[in-house]
Amino acid sequence: MPSIKLSKIKGNPLDFQSIETSNFTAESTKMYMVNALSTTIVITLPVLAEGDTLVFHSLNTSTQNVQIDNTGVEVVGVGGTIAAGDNLELTAGQSVQLVAVSPTVLTLVGGVV
Repeated sequence: MPSIKLSKIKGNPLDFQSIETSNFTAESTKMYMVNALSTTIVITLPVLAEGDTLVFHSLNTSTQNVQIDNTGVEVVGVGGTIAAGDNLELTAGQSVQLVAVSPTVLTLVGGVV
């Protein structure tokens, strides 16, 4: 798994955003709460730089999935790698924290899935 120095992680603490209820493009160093009530909500990842951090949480009230649209970033975690082009999905109550190791590689550093 790629490693990153803690001093390179940006955005500590993360900026909490209002609850999202429709598709959106994420910004780095932000934390998003998502309420997917009537349809799947699609999150587009931003252009990344080393150390960028993103946190997504699908609220317990969500009845649909939250999809993180992964167009060109490899996601590396303890359990394996999610290839670029394979989307991530969160169901109600699930969270994920991602940190950019490079512009094309995210490491999954925390999650409740």
